[in-house]
Amino acid sequence: MHKLYVIPLGFQVDYVVRFLVRVGIGGGDAVLALIPEQSSGDERARSEKALRDLGDFLRRIGELRVIPEYVNTGDPTNLVIGIFDAVMRHVNDYDSVIIAITGGVRAFSAASPLVAAMLRKAINKEVRLFVVSENLTDYLDLTEALYAFEVVEPSEGLIEVLMAIQDVGGLGRCVSIDEVADRLGKDSSTVRRQLYDLEDMKLVAGSGGSRHRCFSLTGPGRILARLYANLQSRRKAQ
Repeated sequence: MHKLYVIPLGFQVDYVVRFLVRVGIGGGDAVLALIPEQSSGDERARSEKALRDLGDFLRRIGELRVIPEYVNTGDPTNLVIGIFDAVMRHVNDYDSVIIAITGGVRAFSAASPLVAAMLRKAINKEVRLFVVSENLTDYLDLTEALYAFEVVEPSEGLIEVLMAIQDVGGLGRCVSIDEVADRLGKDSSTVRRQLYDLEDMKLVAGSGGSRHRCFSLTGPGRILARLYANLQSRRKAQ
């Protein structure tokens, strides 16, 4: 059973190595190392050294891979989507995903529980969440706690509207009720009610007057739209 370990990589690899040894990383496993895009030249050099050190360690103990992924940390929504997309690019090659918060960039650590909850929804594989700390003699398994943070699941009709806004307007453009209705082949009055429901859920934001109102995805709306787009494509592929 091959595992993909998702780990924020800072300048030190001590905690990462300690965790990987403790959980028994084995042949066929890989480490997906998350590195911030916005690093300065000196910080990037230190991250690259940590990446090389981690790769050297993995090669010494077996046929193991380290996969660097550079993620935009400048915006909370892009951060969550970036980590989620990074895992989804590689997850098909592995049987389970283990997200380990081992230090490094705090933004990655803060986003990890939400990404873990999204992955539990998006893939039919084991997803686990661990925390490694200098104050703990062992790692802390938070996997069971993820059940309390299930990703919000709107009705099928609301999901269709959410994805239609993404398809028609992309990431930024405000789209009209009629544009969404045309995309879905639905009556405008039905779509209007659904958009107001999504607005109440803080998944879309409306602007303009009642006659010329348009809607765009909020940060949480973009995250869920990306999640359900992945779910839809995986179902079609099955």
